[in-house]
Amino acid sequence: MKNAKQVANAATFNGSDDFEYIEPQVRQIDEIKDALRTLSILNWYSVHKGIQMQIEDEDIQVVDDPSLPIDLVVNGEVIRKDVWDDISTRLDYVEKTFETDHFGSRSDFEWGMDIGKLFGLRWVIGEEWADDLLLLDSSDECDLAEYNLPCGNSNSFALIPETVTKVRSEFMVRENVEKLTDQVWYNRHMVLREKIEDGIIKIVEADNYQFSKHDVTICRDTLKGALRAAKDVEDLYGIDSLGPWTDLEWGIVNGKLSALRWVLGDEWDQLDT
Repeated sequence: MKNAKQVANAATFNGSDDFEYIEPQVRQIDEIKDALRTLSILNWYSVHKGIQMQIEDEDIQVVDDPSLPIDLVVNGEVIRKDVWDDISTRLDYVEKTFETDHFGSRSDFEWGMDIGKLFGLRWVIGEEWADDLLLLDSSDECDLAEYNLPCGNSNSFALIPETVTKVRSEFMVRENVEKLTDQVWYNRHMVLREKIEDGIIKIVEADNYQFSKHDVTICRDTLKGALRAAKDVEDLYGIDSLGPWTDLEWGIVNGKLSALRWVLGDEWDQLDT
């Protein structure tokens, strides 16, 4: 398959070049920190908006009892009123400051994408890969500061630590992009195989293949090449590194890929494989 540069160089209009390929520019550290700050706020919002919905459905009770632990939700049933009042103020602020209308209807995959983007940018600034949701689950003021929301009565934001003055090398980012791309491709390949087994996609010979029917057919030769490529990916990473995982977990993998490609200069959600 031709890459973007090859396609661009081959494009012509009336016998002359139609456009010139422009190499994406790696993002600068300040731009990465700004994006990380926004993603942190929106992930915090997503988790606590879910708790708000549970309160509205009376699955969680708000109680005025200062003797309760300050934990966000105690025993999965109650939350202190003073803790929730503080969080509600922050939720209102985020809703007035950011685009949040889509948060109530997101799928597990979409939520995972946002979490994966956060994990990806945190890795770029030097943290280790995070693969669990515990980072998003606390109402402790220090943790909330980590997610760049006002703490206590302060109206200021805790910025990404000023000690972050370097990011991981472009080589390291590209190395991880390669692995994440292989993982995403492999997942899509396995979905294709499931559709073939279920009869949704039919295998046809090259002479009978029509691109207009690519969503319901696949060329036998193309499938053979894909099966060989899948075996290479399995040998390279090990089957345990390739799923099957939940929609949320696959969303996280895709989100990481989106974040690292963005750092390298692509637009968000460029997930071609």
